[in-house]
Amino acid sequence: MSLDIIETLRGGLRDTLSSKGLKFMGLAYMISIISKVSSQSILSKLELQSGLMNPGPMMSSLAVDGPLPLWTGLGLIGSLAGLWLTIGVLRNFVGENSESIDTDLFTENLGLPFLNLIIGGLVFGLIVGVGFMLLVIPGIFLLVSLLFWTVYVSVEDENFIDAMKKSWNMAKGNRFDILLIGAGTLVIGLAAGIVAGIPGALVGTISNPLGALVGMTANAFSTVFTLAILARAYRQLR
Repeated sequence: MSLDIIETLRGGLRDTLSSKGLKFMGLAYMISIISKVSSQSILSKLELQSGLMNPGPMMSSLAVDGPLPLWTGLGLIGSLAGLWLTIGVLRNFVGENSESIDTDLFTENLGLPFLNLIIGGLVFGLIVGVGFMLLVIPGIFLLVSLLFWTVYVSVEDENFIDAMKKSWNMAKGNRFDILLIGAGTLVIGLAAGIVAGIPGALVGTISNPLGALVGMTANAFSTVFTLAILARAYRQLR
């Protein structure tokens, strides 16, 4: 089955801006705050302890003073919460229930998907990273070919090896369309970043932390939009 590029992008945008999608964006926003505050607090703490440099106001706008183990723990929680969100959102979007959120999909059978997303993420990053070091084109090819492995892990409960194999087979004959959809997703995400960045910059003239918080809405949108696009494309190709 071939991909309808325009309908995939439009449908993904509709899903993202639906009542369900907006709730997912709220979750993504809260998780991104936890991750950003913890990461900036850790970096600020390390930089001050090293005495090598003083963190700039924008780079440490959300940094909070506190013990390093606290922020390390919160950073780990934020990372795990991000995986949890990925699993639940993909399951809901692939399920095509556009009216309401199936909360059971956020709580059932999480152990193996968590483990496979963690290990598979490292393997995926290594494979694609090596590909990009080989003159970029191989990296793009591998990225497109393995793009759906997270869907197979999250939705079909596959291990990451089988998920990558199935993603490779699914992408056959559709790699150029998938690449175009990826480019469209990137462009729309960048546009959202600009839209959120303007008020974020204006608010930032008054308060750096508030400006950063406003700007982070684009991250929440891009997270949910990317997952919605993945689910739409997966439903068309399976």
